[in-house]
Amino acid sequence: MGSAGIEPLKPFGKDGLAILSSNAYAAGLAALAIHDAEQLLSTSRLVYALSLEGLNGNVSPLLEDVAALRPFPSHLSSTTELRALLEGSYLWQADDKRILQDPLSFRTAPYLLGSFADSLACTKALVQIQINSSDDNPGIVVGVEPKSDLFQARRGYVEGGAVLPTANFEPLPWIIAFEELGIVLAHHTTASSERVLKLNNPTHTKLARYLGTENTHHAFLVVEAPLMALATENRALAQPTSFDSRPIAGGVEDVGTNAPFVVERIRTQIDNSFTILSMELLHAAQAADLRLKEHPQRKLSTATASFHGAFRNKVPFLDRDRSMTPVIAAGAAFLKDYALTQLSRQQYARKVSRTVGSQRDCCEPLFFVRGDVNLGSGSIAEICGLPSRWRAAADERDTSRRAA
Repeated sequence: MGSAGIEPLKPFGKDGLAILSSNAYAAGLAALAIHDAEQLLSTSRLVYALSLEGLNGNVSPLLEDVAALRPFPSHLSSTTELRALLEGSYLWQADDKRILQDPLSFRTAPYLLGSFADSLACTKALVQIQINSSDDNPGIVVGVEPKSDLFQARRGYVEGGAVLPTANFEPLPWIIAFEELGIVLAHHTTASSERVLKLNNPTHTKLARYLGTENTHHAFLVVEAPLMALATENRALAQPTSFDSRPIAGGVEDVGTNAPFVVERIRTQIDNSFTILSMELLHAAQAADLRLKEHPQRKLSTATASFHGAFRNKVPFLDRDRSMTPVIAAGAAFLKDYALTQLSRQQYARKVSRTVGSQRDCCEPLFFVRGDVNLGSGSIAEICGLPSRWRAAADERDTSRRAA
């Protein structure tokens, strides 16, 4: 804290209780999870784009006119981003051998990535409310007066403020959002694992089986078993656990959310997802190399070529069989640390802004809680894509707060 220029907190009054008897631990885990999930989402887009190039896939599902036929906002923004990532790719050129209908794990990826971005943005907005507000009980409110003359409405108010019993320690809004994120991650890694199997299959790629060379025997075959095991684990971790509680404290504390447990499971899913994505990247890069070796005149997109080159500085082309454990670990570390290009950062910003207008009814109450939390790229209502009638109310609330 000293090196960061932060003066240590000196607890006063009931500060100690407020810090310890709270959701601070779960919220801290949540903040770490969101940070890692944002990196996972950003690199997932690049890995998918490279996988599509490795497959020699059909870009038709990414076209603007196709997306407009079913204009889910997250899908519109996802296809826009992917078209930008694939700008300059050979996939936009004619190829008589390219099939019309790719496997669904490739064709529906824009929906998966869009749903991931939607869920993550909403979860982040809710957690930012949690960490920028008080969940203490009783709640101390300074500078307020009773809003009614009724006895119970005035009880707890004193000169200069109020001491009010609350249930603000309840983390259910953002815990449910985390469980939704877990379901999205299960879909995401299931599709990723299926894309790996397709890249290993010459029926789909017209490349060597398991993406081998004349010097390999099993090549990437050995990756398939641990890949599917991890994908299975992620689906199991996606099962909701927030309602599995028992009454304690003489029956007073009769419901709960298992908040730390829920978030820890999501963090495990995220870590597994980086490993699965590493496996997909290994295959995508290998397939792209084999394809470009066969057709030297073809080019990867500007974005994927840069991504591929950075990866190859860490993990070389597989020309001979070798242990895959250190290679997969190196790929996961690469994805966790990969610094996004300015183009990628701009695309992510566009993704968040284009979420505005999506019908995320689950987030309707957000702006009633706290509409002025700074999210860096828009109001909470905008981040969660609230319908226009709610956004207008949120904007009005934000304006009145700033004026006050």
